[in-house]
Amino acid sequence: MYTIREAQTNFSKLLRKAARGEEVIIARGKTPVAKLVAVPTQKKKRVPSKQRSAAPHPHPSLKIG
Repeated sequence: MYTIREAQTNFSKLLRKAARGEEVIIARGKTPVAKLVAVPTQKKKRVPSKQRSAAPHPHPSLKIG
């Protein structure tokens, strides 16, 4: 548990601890008031592009031939 002053002084170090999965408790005096934890990473879902196709279709206004 870290006091507010300790947390301010060592904020970068506490962020690294949280990023590694540790919970960091910050207290006002002896009373815990906050918990610093890592944000879970989310993988982006892959969505097939509508632009890709085996044979692209020409624009209807284009005349071929």
